[in-house]
Amino acid sequence: MNRNEIERTVLLAVAEEISRARQLPIEPSDLDTDRDLAENGVDSLKAITIMFTLEDKLGIEIGTDAIETVRTVNDIVDVVAGLLGE
Repeated sequence: MNRNEIERTVLLAVAEEISRARQLPIEPSDLDTDRDLAENGVDSLKAITIMFTLEDKLGIEIGTDAIETVRTVNDIVDVVAGLLGE
């Protein structure tokens, strides 16, 4: 999986979680990947749900210290890319 595929997978997971919480559809392209997760509508519980979703989809384990350090969608992409060797 290359960096672009990782980014698409992360964006989709984030958009799906926000859509579920708001009960309104949101497209991955609507997300500001440099904006703080909270400003994108992702609280800490949603962030953990997103991480678990990514772990299941990608067969990786994201450590709790990594979860505590992510602040943006791009941070999540970086963590996942690092775990996948990209």
